[in-house]
Amino acid sequence: MPWYSHPCKHLQFFSAEYLSELNDAVCKKCFKPGLWTLHTGEVHKQVLENEASELESLITYANNLQKRIDVLNEKRSILESAYNSTKGYDQETLLESIKNLQLQVEKAALNRDEALRQIDDFGNHPKAIEGAKKVYKDAKEVQTTSKKNKLYIGSQTFVATHVKNDGKKKLRALKVNDWSWGLNLAWVEGGVASKAEFKLKLSGKGDFDDIPKSILDKFRAQPDMNYQTFLELCKKEGDKTLLWYSKPNEEDRPSWTALEIASLLRRNYRFRFQNRKSNNREEKISLVASV
Repeated sequence: MPWYSHPCKHLQFFSAEYLSELNDAVCKKCFKPGLWTLHTGEVHKQVLENEASELESLITYANNLQKRIDVLNEKRSILESAYNSTKGYDQETLLESIKNLQLQVEKAALNRDEALRQIDDFGNHPKAIEGAKKVYKDAKEVQTTSKKNKLYIGSQTFVATHVKNDGKKKLRALKVNDWSWGLNLAWVEGGVASKAEFKLKLSGKGDFDDIPKSILDKFRAQPDMNYQTFLELCKKEGDKTLLWYSKPNEEDRPSWTALEIASLLRRNYRFRFQNRKSNNREEKISLVASV
């Protein structure tokens, strides 16, 4: 059954979960999971829609928590006035109630602050939605604008260094002020629409801008690996590399570069290794559309 014949099409997911818009999406009406995996075409519009829905829910949640904090603080203020008065209230009971309210305020404030942090991570999402249309078009037309049907993926800082002195190369890299994964995916899928080559830019230094030879050899051995296998490989062996994001107090996850690669593998791209013209340089690694 193709994805568009699903009677509801009201899908939900949580963006922190890899490509969960493909793996774990659940219809909000019939609650059936997994149907989205049957779709093999573009998904960036659905991802942008889901991001907007998630952002709206976070804003509502943070606002409700703030209202709860205000109510709790008002109750606490009343009890503190009673505690400090000369009337014959049970001081011990009042103090216990005040402490309990304070604990509730602190818990609600922690949850509110986390929600606000997640909201801040979204940035200006309406602009990202508009920007997605532009980057899709830019990637799709890169052959015309840059004279090569080629796009660059890799560490943002490393790619930026590579293209900074070349106007045509700059047209082959994603650079936006208002970013979201949905926008990033729109750029990738724009390139897919024109069967662009995605050139993987690596530092070669064994750092966070690089992929170790042990993993590259697995790409070489299985150039058309499916995206689930690729993501599992990132999880098992990608720590401290370009493929995995790991930061204290945050959930470990695939890097955005890894998700770009996974999206390409899902669209029948494959790894390609080529020798460079200069013998003293490492080989070129790209993802190219299968014929």
